[in-house]
Amino acid sequence: YRNCSGNFQAGTWESGSFESKARPFPRHQLACVISGSLTLLDESGNEHLYNPGDAFFIPQGVICGARATDTVRLFFANVKTRTSRE
Repeated sequence: YRNCSGNFQAGTWESGSFESKARPFPRHQLACVISGSLTLLDESGNEHLYNPGDAFFIPQGVICGARATDTVRLFFANVKTRTSRE
């Protein structure tokens, strides 16, 4: 789902194995792992592993990366807010 102003989305997301570099996260995101596992890496290099049934929240602007070693599926809800730079 995406609202008419485009700042809110909710749905499911799926990806095969991947690794993303740490960067500012572009939106607030609440997610719940449906299947597979997802590792989030904070800017200090700490790893946070999420498995099926685990939920997590990433605030907009937080520096983080992610890694999946196999297929991962999530339920998610995103909200993008305006920043002072926009």
